Amino acid sequence: MRRLHPLTLPLRAFGHAVQGLGLPIFGYAMLSFVIEDLPVDALFALGGLGLALGAGYGVASYLRFEYELSENAVVIESGVLARREREIPYGRIQNVDTERDVLKRLLGCAVVRVETAGGGSTEAVFDFVSTDEAERIQRVVRERRAAERTEETERADETGDAATAETAEATRSADSREALFELSLGELAVYAFSTFRPGALALVVFAVPLLQGALSDAVVEYLAAFGVPTSLAELTFERALVGLVVAGPTTVFGAYLFSAVYGAVAYYGFRLTREGDDLRYERGALQRYTGSIPLSKVQTLSVAEPVVMRVLGYAGLAIETAGYSAGGNDERRVATGPPSAVPAAAIEETLALGRRIEPFGDMEIDVQRPPTVARRRYAFRYALLAAGVLALSYAAAWALGGGPWYVAFVAFLPVLPAAHLKWTHMGYRAREDHLVLRRGFWNRTTHVVPYERLQTVSRTRSVFQRRLGLATLVADTASSATLGGNVPAAIDIDAEEADRLHGLCRERLQERLGAGR
Repeated sequence: MRRLHPLTLPLRAFGHAVQGLGLPIFGYAMLSFVIEDLPVDALFALGGLGLALGAGYGVASYLRFEYELSENAVVIESGVLARREREIPYGRIQNVDTERDVLKRLLGCAVVRVETAGGGSTEAVFDFVSTDEAERIQRVVRERRAAERTEETERADETGDAATAETAEATRSADSREALFELSLGELAVYAFSTFRPGALALVVFAVPLLQGALSDAVVEYLAAFGVPTSLAELTFERALVGLVVAGPTTVFGAYLFSAVYGAVAYYGFRLTREGDDLRYERGALQRYTGSIPLSKVQTLSVAEPVVMRVLGYAGLAIETAGYSAGGNDERRVATGPPSAVPAAAIEETLALGRRIEPFGDMEIDVQRPPTVARRRYAFRYALLAAGVLALSYAAAWALGGGPWYVAFVAFLPVLPAAHLKWTHMGYRAREDHLVLRRGFWNRTTHVVPYERLQTVSRTRSVFQRRLGLATLVADTASSATLGGNVPAAIDIDAEEADRLHGLCRERLQERLGAGR
């Protein structure tokens, strides 16, 4: 059995010591509201005790954490008060991710996370191992997982099962490595400036009021120069309108720049290689991430085309596997979509790599749009939104003593163009081996779902859809995008067509399941 890197010992001791110190401080603060003249000596005594107990627990947690890469599973023994033993079979391991921030890279260490196919949660974390040990864990898991697949293939051959030569070749070549994609600086710039993370907007909005000193003064002077109110006493409807026109775009632009910088730092040095039956990626300037995408468990391919990328002729490729997203966090995603195998590349290069994983053919030809009646539905929906803006404008003018509330009628101008663009960028097509589903204007995403990966196919009809003879077909797979709510779906298609597609998907799923048996 092995233990974690020795540096883990002082780090755990310090972390748990801080937690142990925090408990008596919190308790003292709460009791001080109930008991007057609470002696401070008790705080020092309990604080010292909490500090010692916390540090002792941290040391014990290090000494009691042991692991081993056995022949069939990753074995982990941990726990101080309650002992826990876990065996994670190699066949259940979905991915082994490593993460190295600047400090860990200087120290030659890494964090290793073991993910399984049971969901998006991390099954085991090795919070401080050497870089060599992290690479050994990844290599051993990959090799033994490939060995298990090879044995399964050989058993299938012996029993006459229809195991393909391509799968057999992939599982027998786990040591081979092929470079598939490397993100250039130009492509990195396209990715960074084509994607927007909504969290950046919230960060800017909440960070500006907390700024102190020269920076906050510069912001106030900039706003005041345009007549934007800097206090409630100065607030009128006209000034509020100026503030919306000036501060709104400025805030969005600042968030956009922050998001671009964050994306560039997160995806700097992105490389994608194929090792046997896995795709291996690495990326990041300050924090270096590595991980793998098991091709045998691919559920859905997604081609993401944010509007700026689309204009420039670029696209991103995302791969979802069973119950797990490689990368997990939003900074590893193409815009707000799933984690990327290709952050940004010329559209033909992106599609060519996608076809090597799933041969889905041409994505533009014969993709069918919803009925035109759906466009009326979108126009009505956006008109209601514009009416809400107009009502808010009128209420604000009334509360602030009058003003040109009618300027909010401009919100109706984009209603028809927005409805048309939404309708234009939606589509679906049932092909021989895949279901192709597309939606989105700002971040157009085309999902390619193999029939054999479908978990359930369902039809839903809201009250408004029933009145217009429309329905939504949902293609539910075991991927983490499904678990997170980004379900591939054909939205607002003809109800009879939804029934036909529902039956077709069930039929082709059963055919492929029967062929697999």
